Amino acid sequence: MTSWSRSISEFVSRLRSWLLAMVRRGRLEAAMQAELSHHLESLTEDLIHKGYAPEDAARRARVALGAPAVHKERMRASLGLQWSDELSADLRYGARMLSRSPGFTAIAVVSLALGIGANTAIFSVAKKVMFDTLAVARPHQLRMLTWVSGHEQPVPPVWGDVSPTDNGGLVSNAFSYPVVGELLKRTDVIEDLIAFKDVAMTATVDGEPELVTGEMVSGNAFAALGLMPLAGRSFGQAEDAGPGRGPVAVISESYWVQRFGRSADAVGKTIALNGVPVTIVGVAAAHFNGLQFGSMSQVFVPITMQPVMVPRAQAG
Repeated sequence: MTSWSRSISEFVSRLRSWLLAMVRRGRLEAAMQAELSHHLESLTEDLIHKGYAPEDAARRARVALGAPAVHKERMRASLGLQWSDELSADLRYGARMLSRSPGFTAIAVVSLALGIGANTAIFSVAKKVMFDTLAVARPHQLRMLTWVSGHEQPVPPVWGDVSPTDNGGLVSNAFSYPVVGELLKRTDVIEDLIAFKDVAMTATVDGEPELVTGEMVSGNAFAALGLMPLAGRSFGQAEDAGPGRGPVAVISESYWVQRFGRSADAVGKTIALNGVPVTIVGVAAAHFNGLQFGSMSQVFVPITMQPVMVPRAQAG
């Protein structure tokens, strides 16, 4: 047996002994007390056989054996129980101290909760920004296009996120649909261009309305992202033919499970989105919930349906 194998075997053996000692703590303590009592009785009997009086023999045996508590601590330490005993004692001591100062305890608990909550929130945001990727074929090749204007602002604000710059201009990732059409012609620098916009919708299914999170996407979105539908079909060039010409929708897998119980009858079913009748033509790829980090889109519609889905919004 190699030294590495022996080390693993010893570790497993010690771990097994520690687990048994923790689970059967009461039995272990009783066994230690019985063993110490047996040694004390045996030593006392030996001293009596040597001619000592019983009382003197018992006294000498206790002195020779030493304090039982010391022996117990050594046995606990050999089994790895000392640190757990110390931790338990520290926790009990801390609990007693905190119970004597309820005001301080409340402040400490609130401070810890705020600290843990803040760190959790920061980590969640950092994880989304630095590590999380969209559930698509080539997430690291995706880029978000933005435009920046100066004081003259040649590009008027459209429906979307717009922020001011330090020089008095604007920066935004929202483009009007005619601009998107022009960008699509730049095949020399752009392999595929996807237009999308998140929007809240009211979905009416079998006469029951509910608020859902939706996303309007260009007809090439699913194909460009390499997403194959779980059922039915996704969008195509027909959905980009013109405003309102594609009264269809694709639903996410999670919404398919939640609202339709994975029923195959969901594909082909007509529902109403913001009062507009649409036909569900497919279920999106598994785990794909839209192109917006931090949101879970349940329903996807062609972006050309914007004038009828959200008629009061600016074209975007």
